[in-house]
Amino acid sequence: MKRYSFIFFFCSLLSFAQQEVDILTRDSITLKADRFVGIDSFGALYYITNNVLFKKTDKKTYNYNNFQLGKIFSVDLLNPLEITVFYQDFNTVVQLDNTLNEVKKIDFNTIRNFRNVQYARTGIDKQFWIFNLDNHQLELFDYQTEKVQTLNQPIKEDVIAMTSNYNFCWLLTKSKVYQFNFYGSLLTTLPNEGYIEIEQHNGNLLLQKDNELWYWQKNTSQPKKAHIIEKPFLQLHHSDGFVYIYRPNFIEKLPLNSAKKQK
Repeated sequence: MKRYSFIFFFCSLLSFAQQEVDILTRDSITLKADRFVGIDSFGALYYITNNVLFKKTDKKTYNYNNFQLGKIFSVDLLNPLEITVFYQDFNTVVQLDNTLNEVKKIDFNTIRNFRNVQYARTGIDKQFWIFNLDNHQLELFDYQTEKVQTLNQPIKEDVIAMTSNYNFCWLLTKSKVYQFNFYGSLLTTLPNEGYIEIEQHNGNLLLQKDNELWYWQKNTSQPKKAHIIEKPFLQLHHSDGFVYIYRPNFIEKLPLNSAKKQK
């Protein structure tokens, strides 16, 4: 197992577009885990050890595992009361409650109109955002009725990352970033300037590029460089106004605070 620590540090204010980043010093927290997942809007910490998902609060630690479904591919904490766990190898989504009890399991191998799912994330009104690998299309899947709404024309490139909130979904390919709304309208495309990971932040977009963090503010034409990390990092995660930058030995916490327009 690996050792992680949260190190909260101080940097100067960074301004881009009409936004600035305020990075403040905090105490460090040590965590033994195989993989850091994130922190939800209530401050609970999630991590994976030996393919078991853990949720740690101030009072108690919960856990969930389903070894029959293989390796956990992704965990979506958008709604901490309805957590979406995706097992890509077995084409299955599991929904958990706030104490990591299994509420719903959707096996896309057995539903009507079989589909091979590459990504699955929390959507609005009992739906999942899914990317259908068979037809290379973004879809909304209603897990109560098992009905699917196809949202876009096929994307001809491989999708290498996906992020979403209730109303919007972003797809990253080798050449572009696509933003769709839940009606299926393509709202924005950005050139991929070497980005390898994306994470949404209140409808804005965080992008990982080597050892740089870039920020795209909605309704602007292009991303701006937000921060340079001294060493390459492997993962970024956003929760409740904070960005978590994962590296092999620790995770840095960067609070993003909206600021008034600079004069």
